[in-house]
Amino acid sequence: MTLPATKPSGFEFNDSEIKLGFFSDGISLESKSRYHPQPPCQKMLGPQVKPKITRVLINLIFRISELSLRLRHTFSLMLTQFGWFFGTLKFFNRGLLRFTEPHLFRSFSQFGEDRLLSQFLGVTKGLYVEVGCNDPVRYSNTWTLYEKGWHGLVIDANPMCISNFRRFRPNDIAVCSVVSDSSNEVDFYFCNESLISGVGAKSDGPWQRNTQNSKIEKHRAARLDRLISKHLGHGQAIDLLCVDVEGHEIEVLRSLDLAVISPRVILVEMHNFDLKGQKNSPVYLHLTQNGYDLKAFDGVNGYFVRGK
Repeated sequence: MTLPATKPSGFEFNDSEIKLGFFSDGISLESKSRYHPQPPCQKMLGPQVKPKITRVLINLIFRISELSLRLRHTFSLMLTQFGWFFGTLKFFNRGLLRFTEPHLFRSFSQFGEDRLLSQFLGVTKGLYVEVGCNDPVRYSNTWTLYEKGWHGLVIDANPMCISNFRRFRPNDIAVCSVVSDSSNEVDFYFCNESLISGVGAKSDGPWQRNTQNSKIEKHRAARLDRLISKHLGHGQAIDLLCVDVEGHEIEVLRSLDLAVISPRVILVEMHNFDLKGQKNSPVYLHLTQNGYDLKAFDGVNGYFVRGK
């Protein structure tokens, strides 16, 4: 490249050589130029502000960048070589927090449902039934209770989900079944995201099922009260019932004879529920007519407690 013979506007000639170290792989950036821009600060303050200051600052920036990369690389190596050590520290740190902060509560639910449930249950150990359990830990409303010694009946139509429950939560009774108020065959849509899998082409709430990418299988539904009697026995007191089946909640609730089996607390997903228009909700009407009171609503779920 040939430099212009005339001095461009705003530049001053300088035969100095600029050398900048660049990162840690030995690559260097060298620039030999006959002229460089005159900094505005030099025009304002005069010749006492020299271009050397600019070179020093740029060099400093590159040195800091190099140091940052080296530290990140070293830390990554430490995590790789001593991952077990950091895992142990994390374990002891969690135990220390529980000891020093007795009111610390770690939530596993999607919207903090397990935190609110603790306010209504108030027992050390109990029995739960969860319809639409999906995952043993991720977004689970009962994992915290399971860690405290609870157990119960968990139901989902996805065999993979049930397999995970049997592996990670052996104290629970995991049943693969569709739950509804009739014993007819229904279409169950298996989606890529198992959270929105469910009965029928429509799903309630903001997460709509993509029926084109869904696997559809015919399943014969079962009533909830029959599943409870079969796996937990007749007359078994249930402390908590959780229902999250993406728009099929009212059918699940109608399949349970609340006069015979009446859980103490019922947590049910209620998309599109309006506190000002409660009587327009089939779930609200069904539960209140059977002796339950709506104690809380978190924007997605309703918390119903059995009346005395």
